[in-house]
Amino acid sequence: MNGNYKRKRGSDEAPVAAWQSIYCSLVLILVAFFVLLCTFAIADRGKVTNFMRGFGLSPDEGVSISGKDDDPYAAFTGGQAAGAGVEVRLPSRDIVEGEEYPTLRAMKILEEQLKVLGGSQGVRIEEQSEGFKVTFGSNVLFPSAMAAVSPSAFGYLDAMIDVARSMEFNVRIEGHTDNVVIRSERFASNWELSTSRAVSVLRHFIDRGISAKRLTAVGYSQYRPIASNDSEEGRADNRRVELYFTGSRTSGKAKSDAGA
Repeated sequence: MNGNYKRKRGSDEAPVAAWQSIYCSLVLILVAFFVLLCTFAIADRGKVTNFMRGFGLSPDEGVSISGKDDDPYAAFTGGQAAGAGVEVRLPSRDIVEGEEYPTLRAMKILEEQLKVLGGSQGVRIEEQSEGFKVTFGSNVLFPSAMAAVSPSAFGYLDAMIDVARSMEFNVRIEGHTDNVVIRSERFASNWELSTSRAVSVLRHFIDRGISAKRLTAVGYSQYRPIASNDSEEGRADNRRVELYFTGSRTSGKAKSDAGA
């Protein structure tokens, strides 16, 4: 037995068994291990939101989990098991700071609306750093060399207006042309044509109840091409109207356009 104990020379302290030292060390290691587990168990709300999207779930609507008394996998919240009938709400977009949710949701809504309206030919939706952009080929919105919106295009613009209203986007409307010179009684140059087209779209938004304070219209004539004007295909690409949706305020309290 003397070999199982250790005593300091010149000390009257009781001897300590070797296995006790090992046992205490193991307990300390286990405590540290469980502390790390608790740390990793803290949910990252942003990751939870992305996880939900991966399964086609909407972070805005949340997910309800009803716990059952006999369910060994009942959800836990606040350190207590959720009892029968208790609803546990997973994070919504409002608790994830800086999330681009309004932009992604708006783009999805518009893509679905375009399908209902008969397809997206001549219309492109692209995500931007501060929102998203919708590009219309000029033939979608206007007859050739004209600035009055075609009645057949009202459905497309009304879909844009619904999104701008419900999610409180600011909208910048840009008119662009190719480099073919235009001279008519109404339009002295492509400057007048591109600007008039942008203003026509802006007035359609105002007529549908969007506050003028949230709208901007500008014409760039032929000076911001996205393709070469040396071919008919390139010129067709350059004849376009672009709508930039930025500054959604849906994360805060909704404000009505009425009286704005």
